[in-house]
Amino acid sequence: MTFDLSRQCNKAAMPLHIISKKELANLLHVNERTIHRMVKDKRLPEPMRTVGGNNGGWLLTTILEWQKSQKGH
Repeated sequence: MTFDLSRQCNKAAMPLHIISKKELANLLHVNERTIHRMVKDKRLPEPMRTVGGNNGGWLLTTILEWQKSQKGH
């Protein structure tokens, strides 16, 4: 069963929202290590990076677009 994140969002006006690795793992029903592997294998978009180069998370809109693109696969 996949989580349809788009149903949880107001499509009219979506504020800038950043999803952490932990939040994304929970939304996709996988563990954080799987998120890491999916990014490494290019099956998931790269997270944004902070100025210091650390993982800053993903924009909610990026995850929504990725999810839409996966429905055809």
